[in-house]
Amino acid sequence: MNSAAIQVIDNELIGNLCFDAGRSQRRRKNYNLHQMVDPVHRFLNAIEPDAYVQPHRHTQPERQECFVVLRGSFIVVIFNNSGDITHTIHLGENSDRGVDIVPGIWHTLISLEPGGVVFEVKQGPYVPLAAVDAAPWAPREGSVKADSYLERLKRRVWHFDRCNKAQAGSLQEGAV
Repeated sequence: MNSAAIQVIDNELIGNLCFDAGRSQRRRKNYNLHQMVDPVHRFLNAIEPDAYVQPHRHTQPERQECFVVLRGSFIVVIFNNSGDITHTIHLGENSDRGVDIVPGIWHTLISLEPGGVVFEVKQGPYVPLAAVDAAPWAPREGSVKADSYLERLKRRVWHFDRCNKAQAGSLQEGAV
């Protein structure tokens, strides 16, 4: 068997990737298991809590996206076309482990702790994110407003989760 045909995802690889993410200006780092022209892209994505992933969708071309947590915990935030939060999915070792997002859904991923890593899968080949797929109501990555937007978004997520949990509890209390 050709050992080059097998890529082992071990703790050393994950640790090194997290180290690189922590030193990166973007505060995240990918490790590709694919070639850019491959029809399916599979990669590890180490994301620190202060990393900003601009809310986006995949319509140009339409692509599904799947995240599975390997280490740490994350929140996937789903938005409507106006940028309002419509849903949050908590992912981690002690909660849901992954999510598959269909094309056209506005979303972002927030790491909740240092050293978080997801395994990500989406269709290839690589095509840069189209301008129409970057959320117009959110700042671009690297902009001067990105950090403050991320902090406001985290507060909005906390408030959204708290309100929905309280509402779900009150609905359950009234159930017969």
